[in-house]
Amino acid sequence: IWNHIVGGKKAQTLPGDWNIFREKDLSPVGSLAFEDGWFWYIPVPKLIQGKRVVTHSLGVVTDPSALKDPAKRFTDPKIFMETARKVPLLGELIQDAELVSDKFLTAPNYSRISGRMCDWHKREIRVGDAAYFVDPLFSSGVHFALQHAGMALTMIKAAFDDTLSDALKEELWEDYHEQLCSA
Repeated sequence: IWNHIVGGKKAQTLPGDWNIFREKDLSPVGSLAFEDGWFWYIPVPKLIQGKRVVTHSLGVVTDPSALKDPAKRFTDPKIFMETARKVPLLGELIQDAELVSDKFLTAPNYSRISGRMCDWHKREIRVGDAAYFVDPLFSSGVHFALQHAGMALTMIKAAFDDTLSDALKEELWEDYHEQLCSA
């Protein structure tokens, strides 16, 4: 469940030695845990009333069962902001922030798997997010990208190997597709 806010502070303004972004004034992505899940806090340039401003995408990831509690209906602007302001550190960043809209976006599963991982005849291979998308804050997304890259390297090298038949090369590419679709 997410929305955009204006008036949020840059994450690099938070105190502490953790902050490798402060010197170059780079704003890190925040991932801040709370009782029912975690919030993200991501700087995003956006047009608002015809003017380009830096907003922050503010979203919550939670177990759907938590949403059955009326006090945790995070699509309610008041509940969403009150909950976010209680989260340590995040509350400091958004104390004066306001929602851009009272309309929230939701996604029950923010991941996807492509229907086809590769095509020998088109000489196309999908790697990383082009094959799978898993929220980049989860380490599984990095794992998938590295796994795909290693497998794709083998396929690309084989494609240029004159000692292998085209039928064997095509079979290798089909194995890649089947392996990733069954994962």
